[in-house]
Amino acid sequence: MPAVAAARDLYYAYTNMNNPLTHQHHSVRLGRLLAGLCLTAAVASCTPPAQPQASAQAAEQLAKIDPSQIPFAEFGQLPVFITSQLTDGRNVQLRGLVLNPYPEPVEGVRLIFRILPTPDAGARELDRFQKVTDDRIPSGGRAALRWDLQTMYAGQGGMSGFTLQAFALKRGGKDLPPPPDARQ
Repeated sequence: MPAVAAARDLYYAYTNMNNPLTHQHHSVRLGRLLAGLCLTAAVASCTPPAQPQASAQAAEQLAKIDPSQIPFAEFGQLPVFITSQLTDGRNVQLRGLVLNPYPEPVEGVRLIFRILPTPDAGARELDRFQKVTDDRIPSGGRAALRWDLQTMYAGQGGMSGFTLQAFALKRGGKDLPPPPDARQ
């Protein structure tokens, strides 16, 4: 539709050039039209932004991870890289990557998010969330993490004490047991 309107405006601009009352009006419209076309061409010719640096950094980190060094490898624990964490005191938005350092592909991911009053591992748990996704991650691959949570503890002490863990549901086509502190 905009192309039809532009063609119509060009037609009227050229056919009414001899009319002294509309000559100035159409000249202004023609100038605006040409400026708009130039702007549209400039925007359309822009290249998309490069991939975010977080993905490149995560890929470098993945190459350094030895699966035998992962604490809960028998439960299929997967490394998680949080690239963005945002809270408004009630809602938490987590963005990041879940990586698969194992030689076998992973099917399904169980995410466990725990809020603690302090960053100590033995701290009392204030709140817990679990989410199961159907992500399929090839060996050495990664999957995007997008999780929006709502909790009254989101603003608790700047949320300095929280853990986010990811576990594979299946690795190499075999079911894995749930982690020890997973609640069904």
